[in-house]
Amino acid sequence: MAPTTQSKKAASAPLVLVTGAAGGSQGATGRVLTHLLLERGVNVRAMVRTDDDRAAALRAAGAEVVIGNLLSHTDMQRLVKGVDYIYFSFAVQDGLLEATTIAAVVAAEAGVKGIINNSQWCADLFSVSPTSRRHALAEAVLDAFPTPAVHLRGAVYHSNIIAQTGGAARELGLLPAPGMAGSDVVPLIAGSDVAAAADAILQDFGSYVGQAILMVAQLITVNSIAKDFSAAFGREVAVKTIDDATWEAQIRQSRPNFDETVVVHLKALWEILRQACKNKGLMADLKVAQARLAGILGRKPITFEEDLAKFMKAHAAA
Repeated sequence: MAPTTQSKKAASAPLVLVTGAAGGSQGATGRVLTHLLLERGVNVRAMVRTDDDRAAALRAAGAEVVIGNLLSHTDMQRLVKGVDYIYFSFAVQDGLLEATTIAAVVAAEAGVKGIINNSQWCADLFSVSPTSRRHALAEAVLDAFPTPAVHLRGAVYHSNIIAQTGGAARELGLLPAPGMAGSDVVPLIAGSDVAAAADAILQDFGSYVGQAILMVAQLITVNSIAKDFSAAFGREVAVKTIDDATWEAQIRQSRPNFDETVVVHLKALWEILRQACKNKGLMADLKVAQARLAGILGRKPITFEEDLAKFMKAHAAA
């Protein structure tokens, strides 16, 4: 039987290894990207940790689902064979530098054409956050290897704000903000827009090689975040400025599932946000990044209000 047009297209399309394809609580960029790539006929090797219902859904959508661990050199050697591009994303947890180095080594050995690295907007060798320092080092590791890389420095994810403050907003009518006033500004982005940017960049990879792209969808005040919560929950939500120790005690009580690495990073992230509000140069850079993101996406980025509405609809039963 002669191959169909669709199968011919799939055979000639690039093969992209997407890590973190099952998705999780930290933006689920891998899952979203997998579906975006499949929708335009790109071959996807979707890397997951467990063959569960989420893996089955990816398989049903047309992805080649593979089980592996980013911290296993043997797994990664196996999974990059024949791959053209890698979308590399590692959750906020221990092991980032080891996983990045393994990915860089096996990509160079396999002749991978390029890596899109999901980094952080606050990646900096001198950051107060150990995680942000490691992301800066991870970028340096990838840049030191021959495989071309593009770093996506996404701002604070909407899901991050919802996870940290949504419970208190819904149950107590309060938005706890460590050391921040209602007029202070937070740079935000939807995890799905990070995935959409990765998809767009893969279509013109050569134009972005070697860049660290700051990605900001919205510069929103803490008061505006509280207002969006008020509309979503149907109750008045007020900003409550608290100290770091109080925030840490509350987050440990309300989110006992948070890994210690996450808690340490988020505590430092509020300090980074406080310092950013005082840095006029950085704020100017964030505004430029806003305009560039819209150009990369070819549309307006998703707002916190829009993403919160989608979140509420998806979790209506709860």
